[in-house]
Amino acid sequence: MHRLHKKFPFTTNLRAKDGSPVGEYQLPRWDLRKIMIAGKREMMARYAAYYQETMFQLTLQLNQTNYIFLMDSNGLNTRQHICLTCLPFYLDFVISYENNYPNLARPIIVVNSPRIFEGVLQIVRPVLSPSTRETLKIFGSNKAEYQLFLLDIFEPNQLPKRLGGTSQNI
Repeated sequence: MHRLHKKFPFTTNLRAKDGSPVGEYQLPRWDLRKIMIAGKREMMARYAAYYQETMFQLTLQLNQTNYIFLMDSNGLNTRQHICLTCLPFYLDFVISYENNYPNLARPIIVVNSPRIFEGVLQIVRPVLSPSTRETLKIFGSNKAEYQLFLLDIFEPNQLPKRLGGTSQNI
């Protein structure tokens, strides 16, 4: 998993004001299309399960009931991330989450979401439980809008500068 973590990084060192752990990643840093074309969908499914289990264990370790899923989509590339070969990965991820970790991520936050991302959501929404759909918070590129929301959940030092915080360690 260490090798995959270098290519598909996520961080777990952020904490919300209430102490909840945060699983934060920047999808544009992931070349999902390349790995799908290479026939490594199953490997990515295992990596996604590793991410989910990591967040579950961290949530337990910190004596919390939920974690916060935070994704920055700034720079999302339609060819690399919203391609037909990538869609099965998103479905695998969501189905695995719903089957194994329902309601563990609250809220699920996506910032800098391009309009085309709505197409992926339309495909994924039917497999989301009503409670998961309710916790989705999708923001476009209006930094003032999502920054208000994020600063209600995070202290500025627990939020990357690129998202309106002061943390340089992320």
